[in-house]
Amino acid sequence: MKKKKLLISLVLFAALIVAGFFLSRRYTLLGGQLVSCRARQLVWRGAAPPQAQDLARLPTLEALDLRAAALSPEDFERLSAALPNCQIRWLVPLQGERLDSESTALTLDRLSPEAIERLRDFPALQTVDARDCPDADAVRELRRLRPDLDVQYCVTLGGELLPGDAASVRVDDESLPQLLTLLDDLPALQTVDATACRDYASILALQQARPSLAVDYCVMIGSERVPGDAEQLTLPIADAPEALDALACLPQLRALSFSGLAADNTPLLALKARYPAVIVDWRFSLCGVETSSTATELILNDIPMDSTQAVEDALACFYGLERVEMCCCGIASEDMDALWQRHPETRFIWAIPMGAGFVRTDVKAFIPYKYGYDMNKPFYDTQAKELKYLVDLECLDLGHMRMTDVSFLRCMPKLRILVLADVIVRDYSPLVDLHELEYLELFLSKFDDVSLLLHMDKLQDLNVVLCKLKNPELLMQMTWLKRLWASKIGAWSPEQYQALHEALSNTEVNTSVAHATDDGWRQSDLYYEMRDMLDMHYME
Repeated sequence: MKKKKLLISLVLFAALIVAGFFLSRRYTLLGGQLVSCRARQLVWRGAAPPQAQDLARLPTLEALDLRAAALSPEDFERLSAALPNCQIRWLVPLQGERLDSESTALTLDRLSPEAIERLRDFPALQTVDARDCPDADAVRELRRLRPDLDVQYCVTLGGELLPGDAASVRVDDESLPQLLTLLDDLPALQTVDATACRDYASILALQQARPSLAVDYCVMIGSERVPGDAEQLTLPIADAPEALDALACLPQLRALSFSGLAADNTPLLALKARYPAVIVDWRFSLCGVETSSTATELILNDIPMDSTQAVEDALACFYGLERVEMCCCGIASEDMDALWQRHPETRFIWAIPMGAGFVRTDVKAFIPYKYGYDMNKPFYDTQAKELKYLVDLECLDLGHMRMTDVSFLRCMPKLRILVLADVIVRDYSPLVDLHELEYLELFLSKFDDVSLLLHMDKLQDLNVVLCKLKNPELLMQMTWLKRLWASKIGAWSPEQYQALHEALSNTEVNTSVAHATDDGWRQSDLYYEMRDMLDMHYME
């Protein structure tokens, strides 16, 4: 019986050994806990932290909860290094408390450099409430180092606390400069109520520092209270000096009007120079004529003047002056032309003495007969040289006049109708500068070079009767002509005239007239238009 009991004891002991060996391969004892060696998660219940070598027996461990242990930052660093693939949850010592490392939000009233550094032990952290933290520099440092966090904080403005995410704020002259220093701390700020402020320099600095801000303010100019977003404004003329500085705080202003007549244009010139984007409507007197800086036309006719200086000095006062009339002011044409050349953006018009009257330099049609010149009192070069100032001419009839020089034609680029019939001109080269001609009479003249006309592709009516042409065959190239009167143009044979007709098959060609205007020359639309422009009767 004793042997039997001994055998059973031996068997049980062997079984225990085998069971112990088996359990030791599958489980381990940690902190009084039997833990599977294949455990993926472990909640540690001991007050003392585990040893790294003990945890090494858990190679599959992925999550370790150590909140029950009094873990120091050094313990955490040691265990993290030993378990690089394991997420360790613990209570982080911070500001005298122990806080769950899995916290997503924390409230802190102090932000020492150590505390900011400790926040890295909260991997799930999203929000830090630092609204009770008095250290603004520490809050800024946290925001700089951790832009991933939603840091809630307050700033002090004008003795009051303002949330860091404030979208609007009200300031006065005392708190406005302070706001300028806090703009980086107020990234969500959109509107500023500065209607109580008169510190315009700080308002301007605020707008420049953050152009996206909508700053609501008013500017006092004299007795006028002007909204800061004003686009148009009317002021008394007496407020002009004060407006010079005040306009700097009206960035949207585009139109400024002054009521009353100015005695001195100096304030206007200063406003124009300093605020080129603002159109200033400024009324003043020039040579006794009331005008405005926004005027496009200035009429100064029949006002005696010693020189153009007063007018030229006033040009700087205008924004878009297009036209100035100075007819019969006693200024020589040379001086008026020089003034125009210095200011080509403005069209200057004056009157040229002509016969018993004057001709304006903006006329579109001219004929000497209307000024007392005819075959008995011919139009000579002395008078004709003044025509160079008639740059707008479209119609010019100098037929039967006695001038020899037509160089003034080079100054008439708009000329469409030209009569140089029965004249003693010898140099016709100025014709090459006329590109708009449609009607040209040269009969009974010294004209002889057709090559001067080959560029005139707009020419419709051409009369060269009785002109001794040295190269009449060039007429055959002018296929764009509608009418050509060309009899007695040289020693041409009937065959050559026939060839001209054939070359200009789409042109009405007359090579047989005895008199230059026979057979209906003066019955074309362009001829009638010419007589209408000259305000003269039609001739047959």
